[in-house]
Amino acid sequence: MTDWLLITLPIVCLLGLAATHVLLLRTYPAIRPYSAYGRAFLAWLVIEVLFDVVGARYFSANQWLRYGPANLASYVVLAYCYFHFFNLGETGRRMRLLIELRAHAEGLTLAELLSRYSAKELIQRRIDRLLMDGQVIQKNGKFISNGKTMSSIAELIAWLRRMVMGPPQTS
Repeated sequence: MTDWLLITLPIVCLLGLAATHVLLLRTYPAIRPYSAYGRAFLAWLVIEVLFDVVGARYFSANQWLRYGPANLASYVVLAYCYFHFFNLGETGRRMRLLIELRAHAEGLTLAELLSRYSAKELIQRRIDRLLMDGQVIQKNGKFISNGKTMSSIAELIAWLRRMVMGPPQTS
């Protein structure tokens, strides 16, 4: 029974993360989606670690050594997957394109699609989002990074990608 409890902990924490993320977004409409995710992730990370620490007192050392570190790593990996699942809906150009095509049952030509998705428009949307989220500021006509949260997250994701997939291939 205790093995089953220990095995399911990362999944329970992932479900808690998703529920907390949604709850924060619905309860506090002004909260930014990534901020809500970060808070939910940290809350459930603390819960996972506390369960591992408390569990070490009630489970055998063998059980804890088998599941404690693996549970922590599993939760982080599952949370990383959830982040990208939620991020897909936030920023996915493919999703926007599919929604646009579905709204036009007769279809759209390549020229019509390109007119809707110019590089200028895509960059402007990203800049607007970065400004709105406070991740960049505009000063004297230039954009300046404002804080390190997202750049640190981007560096972490790049590092995790290198750990999983190896160094980028150059041609």
